[in-house]
Amino acid sequence: SNFARCVPNDIKEISRWNSLMFNQPFKLQISFNSNSTQANYLHIAQLCKENNIRLVVMQYPLRSISELVAYFPKNDVKGIIFVENKKNFERELLEFSYSRLFVDKFALDFGHATSFGNELIAKEVFRRLKENRVLP
Repeated sequence: SNFARCVPNDIKEISRWNSLMFNQPFKLQISFNSNSTQANYLHIAQLCKENNIRLVVMQYPLRSISELVAYFPKNDVKGIIFVENKKNFERELLEFSYSRLFVDKFALDFGHATSFGNELIAKEVFRRLKENRVLP
């Protein structure tokens, strides 16, 4: 599976995630009927906490991570890894055109990323995971 390729060296983690995804699908179901994105984030955070999984929350490119940080109670923020893609995209936009980073403007201030944009996102996730000692 694609997930197995993400965590190739940890069979215990793969087994735990597979159990959650495939044996308890209703527990992982998130209410997209709800108007509350915050409620969905808090639900995911609770599931992660119950299963001893470190939560990673990533913001869209060019948007501030503070919007997502505000969703969580202050005492829960410490254990969450937040990934912002604002400064990295702003820096690249000083040098490259918008179309080098995005294929469209579906959200007005950002769009779906190009391969180059996706690479920027991946590098930021990698940096934050290393910084938080999730990766060696």
